[in-house]
Amino acid sequence: MKPFRHIRQVFLPELGHGIDSGGVYTGYGLLTSSMLGTSYFQSIGNTQVQCFESPAEAGGFVFATDDDFHKIFASCGGYHIEIDTGADIEKDATGLGRFHKKGIFPETALSGSCSPFPTYSYALSDIEPVACAIGSAWLGKNDEVMSLADIPKEMVKSSINLMCEEKSEVSFSIKYEIGNHIIFQKTDSCIVLKVKFRGYI
Repeated sequence: MKPFRHIRQVFLPELGHGIDSGGVYTGYGLLTSSMLGTSYFQSIGNTQVQCFESPAEAGGFVFATDDDFHKIFASCGGYHIEIDTGADIEKDATGLGRFHKKGIFPETALSGSCSPFPTYSYALSDIEPVACAIGSAWLGKNDEVMSLADIPKEMVKSSINLMCEEKSEVSFSIKYEIGNHIIFQKTDSCIVLKVKFRGYI
């Protein structure tokens, strides 16, 4: 995005849309500047530093963080996804929150989920936040609509099963346990294909 912005949308920065108390421009801008500057000065005169594709550019990987960070990142065939397996409900929603394709401007794609109880601000005053992420929804015991996006990390336990991790293909499944309710999501080439449910909440 030009000029550089530290936010994942194209609202005018002065509106403060989507920015929380820790997300001021200087916080992210100075960190980026520091990291780029350090990398540059570390590479001066060092002929052994070579340029390679990053894992996200090369693809063919699935990376699951620990339970404290609760994210899954996967790339293959020019696609990159990020799944939050147990969201901090004031920042994000549980489910697929990022879907990018190589060569497509990231600001035109899905770049983040929406929190139902955000600590970040909106540029509009009449917003009623709801949890929003690509994921499963179902009918509860009393026929109420329920969504994986609404489930905070304190209520969900997840595990990943990696089936294939090659440059041209990645395949994995995620098992979510919410009380006695179990959700299986299977992916193939970074696309969610199948969802299975067991039990009720």
